[in-house]
Amino acid sequence: MKEKILKTLLEIEIQHKIEIIYALESGSRDWGFASPDSDYDIRFLYINKPEWYFSIIAKDDNLNVKDEKSDLDFSGWDIKKALELLLKSNMSLYEWFNSPKAQEFKKLSYKFWSKTSLIFSYAALARNNYKVYISGKDKVRAKKYLYILRAIAACLWIENTGTFPPIEINKLSEILKTQDNAISGFLIYLIETKKQGAELGIIDPKKEIDVWIEKKLDYYLTNSNKYEKPPKDILLLDKYFYKAVFQSYMC
Repeated sequence: MKEKILKTLLEIEIQHKIEIIYALESGSRDWGFASPDSDYDIRFLYINKPEWYFSIIAKDDNLNVKDEKSDLDFSGWDIKKALELLLKSNMSLYEWFNSPKAQEFKKLSYKFWSKTSLIFSYAALARNNYKVYISGKDKVRAKKYLYILRAIAACLWIENTGTFPPIEINKLSEILKTQDNAISGFLIYLIETKKQGAELGIIDPKKEIDVWIEKKLDYYLTNSNKYEKPPKDILLLDKYFYKAVFQSYMC
């Protein structure tokens, strides 16, 4: 599969006349609870040629390519779009590129991430999943609990350690052991069941877990603004952007 992924990335570069500077797996495989039949979610950053950026016409700054036969899903952002989102502490961007595979971008991102923005983003993601798939339902999809608890664990991690939450779910779930053994045990059960390829099917709602989720969501969505937002030296992003674009095509 690795050869197929690399071949497709090269084809994307040639077809769109870009240079891909980072590429990695995201989703369940990167998070550590992939099942044998999980899709491959490939995320990447790319650079256009310098003249692409000097235009009065707005252009698409993202690329999406699907290979249904191989269960491959490619999604990429132009470097300028990515840096703009980094300035806003975009949750998806930080999860994509705070992987060990993207060290240079990771170092830059640490200068700009905001506890307030990320806690609110994770809590809002959990709330939306909870309201749509769990709250008030007679039967629920167990898989949704996995995503909701992962997001709340990320909030707990940021609040308690002051650092960006780890991507890998087993490490992230450790923070729940300090909160509630029942919640921690349930999350570990969901992770191991999914990794073994067993179906996380339809189950009865977990009332005690729902109460805990609602309590945590209310707390984080109400108090996320208590965390100080760091000052942001945009000049650092401008310099990185200039260096990335011109060094790539003028070497």
